[in-house]
Amino acid sequence: MSKTKNKWLLVAGIGITLSFFLLAIIRIDLSKAYEAGMSGAFVWLLPITFLQIIMYYFRAIRWRYIMVSSKKTSIGNLYSAISIGLMGNMILPFRIGEVIRAYVIAKKERLVVSEAFGTIVIERAFDMLSALVMLVVVLTTADIKSASGEVDSSIRSYGILFTGLIIAAFFFIHQLSRKDSLVGGIILYVMKILPGNVASAINGPINSFRTGLQVIKSRGRLVAITFYSAIIWYINILVFKIFLYMFGLESSMEAATTIILFVIIGVMIPSSPGFVGPFHAGVIVGLGLYGINVDSALGYAVVIHFVSFALTVLIGLFFLWREKFTFTEIWHSADME
Repeated sequence: MSKTKNKWLLVAGIGITLSFFLLAIIRIDLSKAYEAGMSGAFVWLLPITFLQIIMYYFRAIRWRYIMVSSKKTSIGNLYSAISIGLMGNMILPFRIGEVIRAYVIAKKERLVVSEAFGTIVIERAFDMLSALVMLVVVLTTADIKSASGEVDSSIRSYGILFTGLIIAAFFFIHQLSRKDSLVGGIILYVMKILPGNVASAINGPINSFRTGLQVIKSRGRLVAITFYSAIIWYINILVFKIFLYMFGLESSMEAATTIILFVIIGVMIPSSPGFVGPFHAGVIVGLGLYGINVDSALGYAVVIHFVSFALTVLIGLFFLWREKFTFTEIWHSADME
């Protein structure tokens, strides 16, 4: 990416972030939000830190199962790449940390960066499918409160809609993994009619993604990836639940799942470093469905975001130092892509 493009992307991200942050805090009593944020039982920070560290370990194991190369990748190198990449997502805009993660693991394991990045795309695809499944469960079973009596039934209708979306997504992914499929034929046709430079630019990522999809042809790998994905999601939800308990709010696993799903929707929108704004807006909307006032919701959002940001950056900095990478090097790795 050119310096000019980076500059405008950063400006756009900051603009989006400020918009969401203003929407999140408008008409909110900030003193009450601060009081709510400071009233949490911070003794829980130790187990939360442990959960984040162990979650990275399970992510490293899952990532190794997604790798389809014959070479067995080191869990330690995968853990380092994940830590540095997630830190990159926190301090750089537009999820550039994912590119950095691919660069780090490619350099440590002598892999091709584009192929490493393809495995990250596969990982994110599994995460999004998992999120869709959880969203269906929440929308069809959750006891969501609202001022309108009609909201509950309309929410359940969205559950049916997302069920269809999951089926369509699974079908598309299965078809994409086969070059002789209808989807594969359409892609081949489109590639032929595109200008040469455009076709070559997108052909690499598509082939990397297809290569990564070979994992779904191995039942053992697919079961392992699904198993570790479930553990990773459970840990994430448990962290949100612990923070809810700290604040004396609705602390069921259902509520924690609902909140994290709205956060996921929020952070899908490109923003500046740390997902400031979209993250907070997602938390406020999710908690609002359970009748939690915006002051308490913002206090919860500010604290959980700050703790997550601090832990992610500190862990990332440690592995950046241990692996002898520099900020200049990881930033240039994003430029190369």
